[in-house]
Amino acid sequence: MRTDKNWRLLGQGLAVLTLSATLAACGGSSDASSGDRGTASFLVSVTDTSYPHQEATSAFSLVVTSQTFQPSALSFGAETVGMTTVTQLISATNSGSTPLMVSGVAITGMDSADFSQSNDCPGSLVVHQSCHIRVVFSPHLSGLRSASVTLGGSESAAMTGSGLALASAFYVAPAGQGGSDANPGTLVAPFLTLTKAQSAMQASAGATLTTYIRAGIYSPSAITCGISNGPCGLILGSSDSNETWAYYPPDGINSAILDGGASGPSTGLGSIIYLRGGVTGVTIRGLQFQHCDWTCIAANGASHIAIVQNLFHDGYYGGSTTSGWSQPEGGPESSEGAINCEGNCQYWSIVNNAIHDFAGFGVIVEPGQTVGGGSILGLLVSGNVVYNTCTGFADCGAIYCEDQAGGGTCTFTDNFVRDGNPGFAGYAGYGSAYYLDGCASNSTLSGNVATGRNGSMIVFVHGGYDDTISGNLFDLATTATYAVALQTNGSFTCAGSNDMHGNVIAGNAFVSGGGGGGWGIDAIPTQPAIHNNDYFAYAGSVPSHLGINDVTVNDTNPLNVDPALSLCYQVAPSSPLYAVPIVLPPLVMGWGPPGYVIPKGGTPPSYPSPTCN
Repeated sequence: MRTDKNWRLLGQGLAVLTLSATLAACGGSSDASSGDRGTASFLVSVTDTSYPHQEATSAFSLVVTSQTFQPSALSFGAETVGMTTVTQLISATNSGSTPLMVSGVAITGMDSADFSQSNDCPGSLVVHQSCHIRVVFSPHLSGLRSASVTLGGSESAAMTGSGLALASAFYVAPAGQGGSDANPGTLVAPFLTLTKAQSAMQASAGATLTTYIRAGIYSPSAITCGISNGPCGLILGSSDSNETWAYYPPDGINSAILDGGASGPSTGLGSIIYLRGGVTGVTIRGLQFQHCDWTCIAANGASHIAIVQNLFHDGYYGGSTTSGWSQPEGGPESSEGAINCEGNCQYWSIVNNAIHDFAGFGVIVEPGQTVGGGSILGLLVSGNVVYNTCTGFADCGAIYCEDQAGGGTCTFTDNFVRDGNPGFAGYAGYGSAYYLDGCASNSTLSGNVATGRNGSMIVFVHGGYDDTISGNLFDLATTATYAVALQTNGSFTCAGSNDMHGNVIAGNAFVSGGGGGGWGIDAIPTQPAIHNNDYFAYAGSVPSHLGINDVTVNDTNPLNVDPALSLCYQVAPSSPLYAVPIVLPPLVMGWGPPGYVIPKGGTPPSYPSPTCN
């Protein structure tokens, strides 16, 4: 409790205004910097200084509004000067007792130019309502950088990050920009080829482990790499551990283009970059991959790999001219896609990439279909935008993981999938946007969006246990037969358990333009827990919350509330999705590389507006 007395206002020598104020702060705190606010009670005494004077006394209370931030501060860690972090989100909540007027979201402070934000904050927030601010950090100078974000009030959330100078590095540039393998590989005298830079990093004995690739188009020469689907452009083995291959920041992200030379199935390079077993700690950042045949980045047994902010497009393997190809199952090697890892794929981070127009998968991580054939640990697939994939065959998913060994962790968070599997007439029951195959267990799907044509189901769980599907926004459009399908693993044996126990589908929003919905659940040993999901139709009939296949496992607490969505799949701050019992987490968005705009197109009404991202 705090008391302030004898505040005086003088007006032209005519009156003296004396106030005694007592402020009782929420929770008993009197620290104004905490963001707490309560009720200020004032005793007002007004004395007329003219003669004969009169004195009047009155009391009143003033209710003060406040906002709180969650989290109360953002730390972006270290980032290279000229590069941009992934998006972080902060929620601002009206924690007062009256509506909070929002005059505008602003970033202030000495280094405010290093931070940028987008937000969904309206002109006012009612009591307990929140809005969301999405922030990225792009340091202009090295050293500690700091700023604050405000809603126009006195409270703010601190933001910090550190700018890093460009790493000691080798450089590669096209011949037209002075690239030559006879050069020393400096910024002013760069190498011409990736393989020359690779040799130089190996020869440096760990002193220089970064290569910056200048803007331009590179067509790597074919190298035999031991895979069955053609040659590779760059092979990274154990002697290449801890290397970074990145764009040169002043040139702009995705300005360095690696071209696989494919013009159709079984043409060009089988893989542009191939990561062999034993390599660890490799980062591939901000590059552009195009015209891939089997896969743009392939791996077998690589660990601690970061694939960040790249652009992948136009992959061809899986078309009808591929030997052994079939429309439902694909070709003899049906693990093609933009990014692929087989065998032991441990601690991969596939973050904020854009992937589109592939005959096969977008992301596929698969140890193999035998127990002991490999394992997945710590797979993170987050912030990616994937669209128009799986155009070559039906049993395919935009984002896919398989773990026959069981016990691995596949985490899919904050991704956007549109037309992840356009589907094929006559092949009902195939394909999905998010595909947990072959016993993938202990997996989490949260904060994702899916829309458009995605095969027969948005999510497919095949044999896995302890998988949680929560906090997602799925648009069934007009085509999806099922919201989520679960099926036993058939003739394959899952290590750990075959009973599919512990699967949960809760707190999601399923919207529809007439697509069916419901659960495609076979007679599995243990039924999933399904509860507190929202089912809403923006056109056509409301999607079902009922089981469809062999059993009738229904949502124990289905809701039918308008989620207040925009065409961008932004959820309005007033949306009931944020309230109990659904409690949808706010979408982080910022999908793909920095500045990437999801093009308007695809299956209506699935396309967002050009300003969505």
